Formats: sequence, structure tokens, C-alpha cells
Amino acid sequence: MSIIRNLNFNRRESRLPASIATLVVALLYTLLPGPLSLGPGVIFPIVAVLALIPLTIADGLGRGHPAYRMLALGLLGLTVTANGTSIALLVRELLARTSEMSGRELLLGALLVWSSNLIVFALWFWELDRGGPRAREHRTGEPPDFLFPQMTDAKELMPDWQPAFSDYLYTASTNATAFSPTDTMPITGIAKLLMSLQSLSSFVLVVLVTARAVNILH
Repeated sequence: MSIIRNLNFNRRESRLPASIATLVVALLYTLLPGPLSLGPGVIFPIVAVLALIPLTIADGLGRGHPAYRMLALGLLGLTVTANGTSIALLVRELLARTSEMSGRELLLGALLVWSSNLIVFALWFWELDRGGPRAREHRTGEPPDFLFPQMTDAKELMPDWQPAFSDYLYTASTNATAFSPTDTMPITGIAKLLMSLQSLSSFVLVVLVTARAVNILH
């Protein structure tokens, strides 16, 4: 375990994959049926794009001012809020005896919300681990929030390896489908809480959608 404590991430990580993922979430949000979005469906995508522009430019220029970190966390908070609201509205529609939404709209909305939920948690993991991408470039000696397989075997550990957004996206994908960690383990309390929350939300969506689909088919 000593090699985990001494692991130093010193390669600069681009924000571009995370920015693209955020844009995908914004696009999925615009495709949601009206009852599953809070207010006009274009507000969140517009705000997300406006926030991503300075973040992407600053990242391309290699600037790491604390204000950009606050903006990134603010965008993440907005994304989490929009997704959480959609989940709550979808659960309400799925549990309602009667709904203004058709069966096809409910199933489509559930697919969009589930997909967005997966990406949102990947973004959350990426921004959380060791304080975020910029912090991972400079900090040493701090334990990671997630234990990736590449960190566990000193003989096979690639000297230049460090987690990228794709690793967090894969972790979120397996957690959402298996409803539990697979090859990547949460270490800190907040990481365990987030993975539990994602597993629970995915499980609830799958159960409710399945039940609703059976009801529609009958």
C-alpha cells in the first residue's frame, strides 16, 4: 500500500473530455419530455455552455486560478441539481396512477435520465478524486479517493499511469449497471457515499421503469 501513498500524478490532464461529457448531459436534457425538466428545458444547457467556454479556454492556456475551480464546481453543482430534479420528477411520474406522459415518453425519459445520471456521477468522481484534475498534478502523499487496479500492484504499475476522465466514466458505468463497485474501489467516506447514491438511484430507476413497462404492456 505504500506505493499508493507515494503515487504522484504529475501529467497535465485536459478538461476537454469532461467538457464534452457535460455538453452531452446538456443535450440529453434538451431531449427530455417537458414534465421531466424544471422550467424551460433550454436554461440549463445555455448556462452550461456559457460556463464551459471560459473553463475550456483557461484549461487550454494552462491557467489554474482558484476562480476557475469555483466555476467548475458551480457548473458541477448545477449539473447535479438539474439531473437530480429530473430523477425526482421521473420517479413521481412513474409512481403516479395516471400520468400526462405516454408510455413511450416515460420509457424514453427514463433512458435519458439514466444516461445523464451515469455521466453526472463520472464528472463528480473526476472532480472529487484528490481534489480535482489540477490538484492531482501537484499533490503528493495524499491518499486517493478511488483505488484503481493500476495502483494495487507495484510490479505491474505503469510509471506514467494516472487516471483520466475515461477511467472515472468506466467506474460510473460499472457502478450503475452492477449496483456496486467492480474493479475500482472507493476509499474515502465521500467516495463511498457517492457510489452508494449512484447505485441506489440506478437501482430505483431500473425497478420502477421495469414495473411501469410491465404495467404498460398489460
